[in-house]
Amino acid sequence: MVKGEKSKRGAAYRCTSKQVSDNEAVQGLDVSEGSSPKKKTKRKPNNLISKGQVNYAIDSLIHPLYEKSKGFVLLDTLLHCVNERNLRVSAKKFLRYSMPQLLKAIFE
Repeated sequence: MVKGEKSKRGAAYRCTSKQVSDNEAVQGLDVSEGSSPKKKTKRKPNNLISKGQVNYAIDSLIHPLYEKSKGFVLLDTLLHCVNERNLRVSAKKFLRYSMPQLLKAIFE
């Protein structure tokens, strides 16, 4: 085999397609002794249920109860705040989505 570029490991040599035929280049890509292909591991999910799925469940359970009492709007906001774990974002969402509903209910 014709020596080509030296690899990062230092012990192995790589052949370039200019030096040998395509078939030999495929066979001689990495000829270092004792090298084995890296095993690919599956990435484990951090959580079994995503935040979006929890938000969907909260909405499915709490939104139908809005008409019984407007206190459920505050409960909905509190549950979303706990799920998101970000008070600033939850406050912005409350002001954007829930506050208009509460003001509308108060002034009707």
